[in-house]
Amino acid sequence: MEEHVGMYLKRAKEEFVSNLSGSSKLEIFALIACMPCLLHLANLIDGLASARGPPLTFMHVAVVEVSVAILPQVLLYMGVLNPYIAILLLSSLVVLPAVLALKQKISSEPITYSMDASNVAQTSNSFKTVGGSNTVQASNPINTVSGSGRHPRYLTAAALSLQLKVLLAIRDLGELRKTYVSVFRGGLMLSTCIAILAVDFHAFPRRYAKTETSGTALMDFGVGAIIFAGGLVSWNLHTTQSSLPKRINAGLRSAAPSLVLWLGRAVSLKAVDYQEHVGEYGVHWNFFATIAVIVLLGNLVCVRPSQLVLAGVLVTAAHQALLSSGVEAWVSSSERGSSLWELNKEGIGSCLGFWALHIWGATIGYLLHCTSQAVRDIAFAEIGELLSRGDGEPQGGTSNQESGEQEGLEVHGRVENQNRPCLKPGEKTGEQAMSTTGTGSGRSGTGELWTLLLRWFSAACVLNATLWLALLASESMWQVSRRSCNAPYIVWIVTLSLSVLLMLLAAQVLLPISLEALLQATGARGATMLANKGTSGPFAPLVVITRNLYGEKEFNKFRGKAISLHSQVIKDFCKPLGVDGKQIQGVIRLAKKNGEKLGFLA
Repeated sequence: MEEHVGMYLKRAKEEFVSNLSGSSKLEIFALIACMPCLLHLANLIDGLASARGPPLTFMHVAVVEVSVAILPQVLLYMGVLNPYIAILLLSSLVVLPAVLALKQKISSEPITYSMDASNVAQTSNSFKTVGGSNTVQASNPINTVSGSGRHPRYLTAAALSLQLKVLLAIRDLGELRKTYVSVFRGGLMLSTCIAILAVDFHAFPRRYAKTETSGTALMDFGVGAIIFAGGLVSWNLHTTQSSLPKRINAGLRSAAPSLVLWLGRAVSLKAVDYQEHVGEYGVHWNFFATIAVIVLLGNLVCVRPSQLVLAGVLVTAAHQALLSSGVEAWVSSSERGSSLWELNKEGIGSCLGFWALHIWGATIGYLLHCTSQAVRDIAFAEIGELLSRGDGEPQGGTSNQESGEQEGLEVHGRVENQNRPCLKPGEKTGEQAMSTTGTGSGRSGTGELWTLLLRWFSAACVLNATLWLALLASESMWQVSRRSCNAPYIVWIVTLSLSVLLMLLAAQVLLPISLEALLQATGARGATMLANKGTSGPFAPLVVITRNLYGEKEFNKFRGKAISLHSQVIKDFCKPLGVDGKQIQGVIRLAKKNGEKLGFLA
């Protein structure tokens, strides 16, 4: 009897994730586009809290990220929040500070800060190069542009002018390790983990789960985006020539973790007789096996960066030709034989397509890197000029000006050609350009930088729009299919991923500008704090902004009602449990203290 019940439950769970048709591309775009907006807002809140008080603790940062970046995504994936309304609201919140900056006409003059002698010395010592490369190392690591205490590569926030922070953000666009790419990969992994954990629950809408044979869904995007993100950072894998045995050895070492996970998952599922949807990848195959194959192919097949576009086109065309010759019908069929090939036809039949997707990820990474080098070099020169002038120095730092100048010159003094695979013969790096043109061109250089940056970003947007048109054209011939990883699916993943990357790229540049506008709007410049001890919490900046927008009288009236309602909820919860009045008042006082720590009483 128990065996029959167990088999019934297993079959019911398998059917729960089977025969799904997905959702519209527009809804998936709205869902995915919320991620960069939420991460941008979390960075803004972190930056505001850092500027208003002492350095953020790990707990403060964790509270902000969970509340602003993770919880809303969970609600979106549960269907509680409408993705269309959410993206409109979030876009408004992201754009509003930038509009506020234009309205305020933020001065382009450097903003200085009062610091004690120890901080001045620390700031001067933080402008250093690392390992002979052109990376600026901070002795007190902070976030790239917001100063929120998370990124290990940049300078002390309180000592930087707005102009210098913007230049650092722009300079980062052309580095080998790009912040917006790292944020894309991290945000993608976060979204993927939420969806994987949620898919077995009824609260997760079925239209977001993986489609059966064709269609688009949230989890279909997650599968392809993981492969794309891997290619995005591996475009320079074959910049140097290596022998085949070395490439095999490197491929096996890189694929080993995925192979272990593949075998471990396959064996454990069979051992406990856990439900599995074999229509996704096959009986023995799973996504870890696909990743292992892609890693092996990426190491074995030597595709140089300059050949990536051609390789992507050829592999995609070859895969689609195979699918059109009858392979897609074979992969999509519910019938399967007894051989290993037949039992795992879905996973095996899609491997070539996922490799093509990986190559396209590398192609996009290569194009974004190479085309951003001119922008990076000008920003590099402008940073050197600012540091050599002392514009990045804090007030009271005159005694350290000479050492600051010297170290500022060291920042742009060494650029290694092996880190510049896109450099053409005769082309000048930022260091070489400065040696022939001086330390910089002042405001004219800044104008040239913004013009070049806008042209570069516009060209990337044109490429993205072209890919959307290519997706429409490919769909007129074939339906999007994750199971076979056909050409429309590849184009869809590349297009949507590039859209998110461009959003994160724009957010990275706008972040310091938006942060400065909000700091001026709240009247909190530098380390200035209000008398209220609740102003140092992570949510204090939002409270202050809301109070300034709606007026102190109306805001205090609303907050008083909210506190009263919260206290009543505590009383209603405690009374049925037999809690006496003194204990209830103690709980209410504790809630007030927690509210102060979080900044809700600012």
